[in-house]
Amino acid sequence: MIKTDKETISIIDSKVLVGNSMYDFHDDVFLGKPCYGSGHFNLISDFYDCIKTGRKFEIDGQESSKVIKIILSAYESDGKRIKI
Repeated sequence: MIKTDKETISIIDSKVLVGNSMYDFHDDVFLGKPCYGSGHFNLISDFYDCIKTGRKFEIDGQESSKVIKIILSAYESDGKRIKI
């Protein structure tokens, strides 16, 4: 569970609960571990499309480092509130 100043986000199987809204990311075509959901398949497909078309891939090193920072902060939080 991730709590921000505005929302609470929970991941349950292939679903994501944001506040009171549930989003289902189940996909019949899947790449990766089931715990990752189907998002990796879409991301990898977009990456390959960028290579084919010469379009800039939106998630560069700077963008991806934000996710790593959130993940590492969650590990370090030990259930306590942290500021990122």
